Amino acid sequence: PWPHASTGIYATGPADIKNNIIMGFRVGACSSCPSGAKGNPAFVRFNEFHSNEIGISLCETTNIVRDNYIHDNYWLGVLVSHGACGELSNNLIIHNGDSARIATAGVLCWQDYMRRPDLNMTPIIRNNTIHGNRGPGIRCRYVRGGLCTPVIQHNLVTWNQGPAIQCETV
Repeated sequence: PWPHASTGIYATGPADIKNNIIMGFRVGACSSCPSGAKGNPAFVRFNEFHSNEIGISLCETTNIVRDNYIHDNYWLGVLVSHGACGELSNNLIIHNGDSARIATAGVLCWQDYMRRPDLNMTPIIRNNTIHGNRGPGIRCRYVRGGLCTPVIQHNLVTWNQGPAIQCETV
């Protein structure tokens, strides 16, 4: 129902994204690859992301994503990819995903080392409530190896349709 490339908020540099309701887009908020923003933080706080295909997509930046309500998105609640790191904390991530889609999850950390061999990611995922997603609560998927070490601490992960936390290298 949404245009293929539509984005509610598109950040290519430092941004302070607060107090918004973002709905009905392919991606609610995005720092897109290649963003040119490598290392520049996006601060995403106190927002509501719902009814998008992907709630938040973070790429190649050091992001601070806190205190958001991320719910009822059709594929993923949060996508963390290609060297994105930083902190995903104190978010309510519920009822995201579609069990008929590949790699659906509340939170998906994804890296393909053939596409971005120079980027290793160490996302910090802590103090989130991740509930009732149609797929794993947190899924970390690394394609073709790499030195990825996500830090996953103190989350409440319940009633998801899949493992609470699934980390894999394919």
